[in-house]
Amino acid sequence: MGMKDGKLIHLLSEIDESELKILIKFAKSPYHNTNKLIVLLLQKMLSYHPDFNHKKLTKEHLYHSIHPEGKSYHEGRMNLLMTNLVSVVQEFYMYQEFQKDKILQRRLKGKAYSNRNLYKNYKKEVKSVLVDLEKSPYREEDYFFQKYDVQQEFFFHVETPTGHDGAVFLYDSMDSLDKFYMTAKLTLAAEQITMTKKLKASSEIKFLDEIQNHLEKEEENAIPTIINIYHKFLKIRQTGHSQKYYDELKDLLLGNLNSIELLKQKLIYYNLINHGINLLNQNKLEIRPQVLSLYKLGLEQNYIINNNKITSVTYLNIITSASKLGEFAWGKFFIENNKKFLPKEEEHSVYLMASALWNQHKGNQENYKHFYTSLELLREVKYNKKLFFIFILSRTLWIRTCYDLLKNDDSYYFTLIDYIRNFDAQLRKDKVLTVERRQPYFSFLFFIKKIVKIFKKKEMKIDKINELMIEVNQSSRMVSKLWILQKLEELRVKFL
Repeated sequence: MGMKDGKLIHLLSEIDESELKILIKFAKSPYHNTNKLIVLLLQKMLSYHPDFNHKKLTKEHLYHSIHPEGKSYHEGRMNLLMTNLVSVVQEFYMYQEFQKDKILQRRLKGKAYSNRNLYKNYKKEVKSVLVDLEKSPYREEDYFFQKYDVQQEFFFHVETPTGHDGAVFLYDSMDSLDKFYMTAKLTLAAEQITMTKKLKASSEIKFLDEIQNHLEKEEENAIPTIINIYHKFLKIRQTGHSQKYYDELKDLLLGNLNSIELLKQKLIYYNLINHGINLLNQNKLEIRPQVLSLYKLGLEQNYIINNNKITSVTYLNIITSASKLGEFAWGKFFIENNKKFLPKEEEHSVYLMASALWNQHKGNQENYKHFYTSLELLREVKYNKKLFFIFILSRTLWIRTCYDLLKNDDSYYFTLIDYIRNFDAQLRKDKVLTVERRQPYFSFLFFIKKIVKIFKKKEMKIDKINELMIEVNQSSRMVSKLWILQKLEELRVKFL
């Protein structure tokens, strides 16, 4: 394993530009580090920040750059220096988080006073923490938990009076505990229901009925927003899909952007978008406009592009959704303006795939000549073992596009037959995908072969096509299943 794959470079590469000087000051502080060589090593390594991609970035070069000239390289000493620098950087990470969290600082200060029998100082910090919590615009799990924990800890302190003043902390602590428990329980229950369905297992969720019965009896405006949100989402998971709860959940998110922490906004958003994608995978196409609307919301609110990065799967899903709904101008703008956020090693191939998808859908809906452009783009997607999933998607799309082109250009018949045969052989020889992961592609090839044969016939018994459609519907694992069904339906209409 080279230096570029090591833990130290992974840690340093995530240091923001604005933090570099602070990190060096931190490493120079004798409270955190007394070894001057570690500071020199850090300064030298940060000269390669943020890419750490240079031929001189070797342990030997770094060692000689921080030691006197003529000092021979020592592997053991260099490894120890790097290990110690890792510890310094990890401490810096914690320090930065600590600096951001003012409530945590007050809480730890309060604990320090409590442990040293400084009750008056401790009480003052407790009240300050509660004031800070109330100033926060967010009313989520952490808010409820912090209130519960601070208040119960204060109530049980040996010097806290047991009269009316103490009782207020007890009752407030209990109320905060209930709200924290409900919030956490609803969140985890929704995930457990999904996981249980995925694993085809059974599992009990204790006390969930009691929570839901309680919430059903409450006036909606009396329920904290975050609990209401998680309850709606749980309802969607329990019912499979409820348009009513889906719409209500989306409205709750949009109506409370200023009172929900960004990380929670993203969690709610991804639950919504993933649920929409699952419905699309179940051929519930009426949800597609809502999914695209959610994607647009995600782009506007910076939910999708994190740290100037977008995943290849999300990028392709967005352009697929836009193209299938005929939003070609918006889709083209998205492709061109967001490719820079793709992972560098995947950018070119994924950009080609997205452009090919755009042209393929454009060919279906407007002008078949876009199919030619799609095929030209797909030919540029080269085999790459590390990016095999992109390559295999490009081959599937090539077959689909080539078949669609047959309706206007019969000369592609033999090209398509050869390509199907070659792709089948390539899949059988492939060692990257497991047999189980290859099976959906074999199923696709099995049916596309039959479809191509039917297409070339001048007549065909409708019963045979209907039987194939039933067979496709019963197939549990197949890529492009909906597309296969659409092509069979086209053939059925053709031979009626």
